Amino acid sequence: AGYSWAHYFGFEPIMDEDFITTACQRLWSYYNSASTLRLKLGQWHFYTYDHWGGAEIARGRPDTAMIVHKWDYDYYYTANPSFVFWQDLQKTNSAYGSYMTAPCVWRSLFQMTGYLLDNAHNRLWIRPKLPTAMNDSLQNAPLMNPYGWGTLSYNGASIGPQKQSITVSFDNEVTVKELVLKNNTGMDKPFVQINGSYAGITVTAENNGIEKNLRVTLATPLKIGPAGVKIKVYTESVGAKGTI
Repeated sequence: AGYSWAHYFGFEPIMDEDFITTACQRLWSYYNSASTLRLKLGQWHFYTYDHWGGAEIARGRPDTAMIVHKWDYDYYYTANPSFVFWQDLQKTNSAYGSYMTAPCVWRSLFQMTGYLLDNAHNRLWIRPKLPTAMNDSLQNAPLMNPYGWGTLSYNGASIGPQKQSITVSFDNEVTVKELVLKNNTGMDKPFVQINGSYAGITVTAENNGIEKNLRVTLATPLKIGPAGVKIKVYTESVGAKGTI
């Protein structure tokens, strides 16, 4: 849970990479070998798919997280719908102790989009870690925000020097002074373009071992509204009129 929630809140990993990796591998060996979905999920499925599943997403293994979430979906949503959205089960059927699951679904969406908006400090995190079946792309994924709805479209497939293409919009204008993106370039000094320009942008690579991010500081605050903002990450400088 510690690493999953640290990533969710935009904190640095609070455990060593080898500890996180070993823990996740042991959990997979233990739960995946179980004979039934109920045993695979454990006594409290919230911990299985939120804490463990969230850690798998955070360490770049969303395919494993999707398997665990599918266990939960098949068992609770499909086979036992009466056990969903009900926190009082322990008093009536202790064999199916369960937390509410809808908030966990939203939290998993945030984990996979890598989205976090810190309105107090005008920081926006976008660090998608997507299942293989999604081909490293999203189209109009929902972004919740206290000031209004938002959407994210993302393409993380390499197209020449382009490594990421990100479009973010919000129904109501949001001010951003800093962006945190994932670093999938393999470089310490990649290039970030915002709305076709490199002006006033400082890019710093951050490597916390298991996580590799780019911190993008803006000389002039960026206002993101319904028209959206286009962010691109490159391994080399590409002109504003480039073909990519």
